[in-house]
Amino acid sequence: MRSRLHPWRPAPYHGTETVRPYFEGWYFKFVPNSKACPVAFIPGIFRGICKEQDIGFIQVLYGKNDESRFIRYPPDAFSCPKDAFRLRIGNSSFSLDEVHVDIEDNGFCARADLVCRDHKFLKTSLCSPSIMGPFSYLSGLQCSHGVLSLRHGVTGSLFIDGEAVDMDGATGYIEKDWGRAFPRNWVWLQGSGRSRAWGDADCMCAVASVCLGPLRFTGLIAVIAVGGAQYRFATYNGGRTAFLNAAENGVDIEVKKRGYRLALSARAAGRGRILAPTPTGMDRDVYETLNATMSVTLLKRGRPLYSGVMDYCGMERSNAEALIKGAAPAP
Repeated sequence: MRSRLHPWRPAPYHGTETVRPYFEGWYFKFVPNSKACPVAFIPGIFRGICKEQDIGFIQVLYGKNDESRFIRYPPDAFSCPKDAFRLRIGNSSFSLDEVHVDIEDNGFCARADLVCRDHKFLKTSLCSPSIMGPFSYLSGLQCSHGVLSLRHGVTGSLFIDGEAVDMDGATGYIEKDWGRAFPRNWVWLQGSGRSRAWGDADCMCAVASVCLGPLRFTGLIAVIAVGGAQYRFATYNGGRTAFLNAAENGVDIEVKKRGYRLALSARAAGRGRILAPTPTGMDRDVYETLNATMSVTLLKRGRPLYSGVMDYCGMERSNAEALIKGAAPAP
């Protein structure tokens, strides 16, 4: 019965003891109003083929230099009730409305008490209960993705690595992934911005190799919210990646759907190292930045619906060259 709720309730924990290997991770990103110290907390769980491989974890990516930490926990330090999203790991807790972090690990210290409000949620329907669209109903995907909050306001305090950060007026974003392993190849961009001409805008775009049983293909999920409307580009609704280029310091993506075109160009000076799940553990290096600058243009039949620049964007890529060539090898 619980599995039937997953398409409509992507936030809670989906795992069971019997499904292995399995991972589940949540991504909480915060950009303070002062832009002083963007931070992402990534709590999660990995369950290996053998129970000895099981670990809980919180990853932290923070600061103008994208510093990172991976904090390990015993698996029994992780808990999340079946009926709601209230995640606890160690002394830290996470939900859609509150985040409380209490970490001390080998000289690293992070404490946060944050309240999240006025969420901008993804618009859903019976055919598209999540960002995965009808794929939300399939159980054989290597990796599933959920966008839990495109944007929300934040109040509270953050102390991290010796720096106190005022989080009143900060902007937040929440997403998650779960499954057997991350894809072999992917590019991911996320950002929020505000302009006098267009108002608030929020964008997420991911292009990745998809494994579904014997099928291998390059999938697209993207959404931009502007002016009270949400525009979605995805493999399942006729969207396609018209252009993709990845350089050492950036990514350019153009996606199309019927008369709509979304062009993204992101650049960053540096990046930090985090770990991604494979079938054998949290043992794959991935490089991400919270400090990308991204130009965003949305057109409808050549007419601009949004054009602006977003600061402190998330940018992550892995084997992007394979996506550019159209390859999507099995994991």
